[in-house]
Amino acid sequence: MPLFIRWPAEIQPDVDIDRLTRHVDLFPTLAELAGARIPDQLQLVGRSLLPLIHDPGETNNLIDAYPEVASDMLNAYDQWWHEVRELMINEDATLDTPKPFMVQFEQQKMEQGIPDWRPPYIGSLDSDVE
Repeated sequence: MPLFIRWPAEIQPDVDIDRLTRHVDLFPTLAELAGARIPDQLQLVGRSLLPLIHDPGETNNLIDAYPEVASDMLNAYDQWWHEVRELMINEDATLDTPKPFMVQFEQQKMEQGIPDWRPPYIGSLDSDVE
């Protein structure tokens, strides 16, 4: 997931760390920053991002220098993805559920158009109300 951190004391401006992070990494990161020890029995899935922040690792793209290695890695990833994809549930499900109001709006717009909005007439504001 994209993550933006502003920490002038530790991170130089315009540093781009090209690594994957997840929301589960935030708790271990913040705990380490606070100096808190996470009990072993919690068995957290996430990991602290501080090592990446302090040492982002590879800064050069080596694909051009080692195209055969990059090709082998891409092929291995594609094979893994092909095997894993079949095991995933609801991968073809749309993330955008239908919105009846929008369907009706679009239908009305096509069939008869949308009239210009006019403020409703409420009546005379000068009348006495009991």
